Amino acid sequence: DDGVNWKLVNPGCRDPQEDVLLQTEVWSRDSSDPQMTKLVGSAGSKCYKSSECYGVAECKVLGNNTREKVCVCPMFSPRENHAVAIQHRFSVQDDGSVISQDVIYVVGGFINVKQAFCANRSCGPADG
Repeated sequence: DDGVNWKLVNPGCRDPQEDVLLQTEVWSRDSSDPQMTKLVGSAGSKCYKSSECYGVAECKVLGNNTREKVCVCPMFSPRENHAVAIQHRFSVQDDGSVISQDVIYVVGGFINVKQAFCANRSCGPADG
């Protein structure tokens, strides 16, 4: 039907993926002290269980504060100024059957820019 009919597979996430959170949103009053509590994510990302997170995000402990969890996206985050490539893979099996697989690569871009800090957290609305 040439794309006339389609359905949303999943709603995605509001929160970034784990590696992005750990590289860009680790807050501590003294980053040189490994004993100091490290908080990850914004205050609006705090959660107790995955059902409190938007879409397919999961509630996880990140950093070294085991009492506090944040919503984390299990897939790559939405981004701007990126490139996408699709690779079509084909292989012939021993029995002569052909297996095909499409793989999507997302390269570069940026997902969000924190322009301000609020105490030991990134600023943002309380709901995300």
